[in-house]
Amino acid sequence: AIIAALVPLFIALFTILLSKCKKITGLMLAGLVVGFAGVVIIFYNYLGQLQNKSFLFGTILAITGTLSWAFGTVYTSRQKPPINILFNVGLQMLIAGIIVLTVCGITGKYVSLYSVGTESWMAIFYLVVFGSLIAYSAYVFMISKLPPTQVSVYAYINPIVAVICGWLLLSEKMNVNMILGTAITLSGVFLVNRESKKLKQ
Repeated sequence: AIIAALVPLFIALFTILLSKCKKITGLMLAGLVVGFAGVVIIFYNYLGQLQNKSFLFGTILAITGTLSWAFGTVYTSRQKPPINILFNVGLQMLIAGIIVLTVCGITGKYVSLYSVGTESWMAIFYLVVFGSLIAYSAYVFMISKLPPTQVSVYAYINPIVAVICGWLLLSEKMNVNMILGTAITLSGVFLVNRESKKLKQ
């Protein structure tokens, strides 16, 4: 979650580097930093895991993924006319699938379809329909209508939703860090949205 929360900051960086018209104000950048700080506070107790050497390769891949996601977001938002949403989603899913199959082929880590249980298939169905087709299509649509920096704050909302759902549905404990981090994160999101509205005016 902490690494994923780097996406808005990377998007801001690529927006500054790639856009001729730099639609990022000081307050908007401050909002992104505040939002990231809030996410770090929410997961403060897990920061030590980032220093675990056994997770180093995975951490590098995760950071590379966030950089790629941020660059792709800014690049897609600058396409005129906008790329067809379904084509965009389908192409990226196809490429991702090929990469995953290639990695599985190299590592030899395949899972037999017969060993996948009903609950797992239901989870896969949910991820395909809601987590990929609907959510990602909505994301591509939004970056064609709104500034990438404004859209990127979804990465700050996701951890908050996860924490609240865990508290409500799974009776997970809500500690001071989570409450404080949520308040700080929402403050950052508010700053970004307010500055985005000012730029439109």
